[in-house]
Amino acid sequence: MRTPALMVLALLTAMLAVVGVSPAEAGSGYQQPRVGQCRVLSYSQLGSRSNSSRPVSCAATRTAQTVGVGRLPKKLSWSSPSAKLRAAIGKSCTATFAAKVGQSTIARLLSDYTWVSFQPTKSQRRHGARWFRCDVVMARGRSLVALPRSASPILLSPTPIGEQLCLGASGRTTCDQTHAYKATTAFALSGKKWPGSAKVRLRASAGCDVRVGTPTFRYFAPTEASWSYNRWVVCFAEHTISPPPPPPPDADTTAPTATMAGPTTVPAGSAVTFSGDADDEVAVAEVTGSLQTTAGDYLQDDGSFAATPHQLPVTVTGGALSSGHLTWEWDLGSALPIGEYAVTVTTTDTSANHTELVASLTVDALPDTTAPSIELVSPRSDVGSSDQLLISGSATDDVAVTGVELQFRNGAGQYLQDDLTTFSATVNDLPVTAIGLDTVTAQFDLDAGHQPKGNYTIRVTAIDAAGNRKVYNQSVSIADTSNVQRVIYEMNEPADSTVMLDSGGNNLNGTINQLQIDTGVEYNGAIGYTWTYKHPEAHPAEPERIIQVPDNVLLDNITNTFTIEMRYRTSHSFGNIAQKGQSTTTGGQWKIQAPGGYPSCLFKSALGQMAVKSTLDLSDNEWHTLRCIRTPTSVRMYVDDVYQGIKNSPVDLGPINNNYPLTVGGKINCDQVLITCDYFTGQIDYLKLTHE
Repeated sequence: MRTPALMVLALLTAMLAVVGVSPAEAGSGYQQPRVGQCRVLSYSQLGSRSNSSRPVSCAATRTAQTVGVGRLPKKLSWSSPSAKLRAAIGKSCTATFAAKVGQSTIARLLSDYTWVSFQPTKSQRRHGARWFRCDVVMARGRSLVALPRSASPILLSPTPIGEQLCLGASGRTTCDQTHAYKATTAFALSGKKWPGSAKVRLRASAGCDVRVGTPTFRYFAPTEASWSYNRWVVCFAEHTISPPPPPPPDADTTAPTATMAGPTTVPAGSAVTFSGDADDEVAVAEVTGSLQTTAGDYLQDDGSFAATPHQLPVTVTGGALSSGHLTWEWDLGSALPIGEYAVTVTTTDTSANHTELVASLTVDALPDTTAPSIELVSPRSDVGSSDQLLISGSATDDVAVTGVELQFRNGAGQYLQDDLTTFSATVNDLPVTAIGLDTVTAQFDLDAGHQPKGNYTIRVTAIDAAGNRKVYNQSVSIADTSNVQRVIYEMNEPADSTVMLDSGGNNLNGTINQLQIDTGVEYNGAIGYTWTYKHPEAHPAEPERIIQVPDNVLLDNITNTFTIEMRYRTSHSFGNIAQKGQSTTTGGQWKIQAPGGYPSCLFKSALGQMAVKSTLDLSDNEWHTLRCIRTPTSVRMYVDDVYQGIKNSPVDLGPINNNYPLTVGGKINCDQVLITCDYFTGQIDYLKLTHE
């Protein structure tokens, strides 16, 4: 009677750690990994939801390779039920795993290759990350195997014995290792609905019973968690590696003796030579060498490396083959790439007995004397005392960034302390968040809170693996903005939202019509609203394209300095993007429009008007930040923080104050016949109105 036993393959998930960035840099693809990246993972790391292992060269030793990067469907979020998340991730990873590993479904199931998935971290998710990573791995018991190749398809046909799936005392292993069972066949269970664990075990056992020709067997069966994307049963037959037959009584069974000498570490470009001798009581028939990288590739005759095992001849320098003693030398030249190698010399006698000597060789890079470079992303310009001071950027090195230090000094030379409120003469490195350390690029971030008016210096120091240091200083001025009032529309509401929220605390919310405006749209790291294409003169008028915010003094230009800032993208050269009031409105108007693709800022009061037009055509379908600053006697414009121009008035033109609503996406009181509605087509990421 056969004895079935249930064994279930676990699929695991994890996330990467991240740093904070400005909203414009966040989004569903925030810090998204890339397909094809390799990593060195341990077996214990597979049990964690989060994984921050840095990518390594796929030519080096690696135990995992990213075969797919997916995105959560719009209907799901990271707070959705875990079963739905597993189903979505499992379907995507199964498909990308199949495409990268290659061969048939059954061939993949009978191999030791499997996949694991990793999700974003909490920090990444706060910045909108919705990706997940699918990695291919191979396991031997409680350890991972170095992947033999990274090219597609990963799986060869026929499957090498060192990649076939077997079971040993510690679970799954490759069939070139000691094992008791070997995967021999697989079949799929039918039915869309999960039949229950008992029925799955019964059907898996019965199916393997008729397919496996050994007295006992084992199997892997699908679980309820994997049922939506994996219904395959893998059957294992009894199987062991057969021992070799005993030698005849008078056979030569004594292996040769040998020595080997050579370097253990050399700088790149150095000549590498190994030498030694070989002795046998009968005769030495052959001496060969092999050089293997940590990735499992072998040195070939032409100096290249390939996955195919290969023996190279060595030079006999004393004595002769077919004699009892000889000396040898193996010249590996001076062109070995930087890396770690296993040097194996095999001595074989005339009875095929052999002795292997193995040594380690490291080819080091030349000394690293190049310091890292530093780029500060935020703050890009001066800030206000009522603003959060976000300091972020990146450090890059040709080898690896190992540390980032950040200091913040006031005009008196005092240093901000860890509580982010106290300044003292004590030199202090703030608790900066640095992600990507020990890789070529590390990102750093610090939320320094609200700081008082004054002039300050940000000092960033980046350190590489060789101890080289780069210091970067940037001045920042903080203005007193305690009396500043802001209306802020971040436009990051989820899909199907009907309210445009004012996050400035004024409760000046707008109304959205989802028939013409899509919310929660992600593009190139930003979340905003989308207005689909409509020709500027097309019938009929569609007032539902317009977001309206009821009239309020904070939407008018009442104060001395009034700033409109927005981030948008479009590929069309027309449209009024945002405005309050129209040409004949009592109390004046302001509007942002883009005739011909060149945005302009128009401010019209009862005493006159001023307008500034951009020198740049922004209808290139890329994100751009537009900032218009109006005082009673001037209007200035900036595009992507670059000054565009100014318009001055010889007299004070006074405030703009009308009873119209704020409109976004075009104008109202139009019919597309006598009066065009100037509808906008494109996306808007945010809109801010500031009074000083």
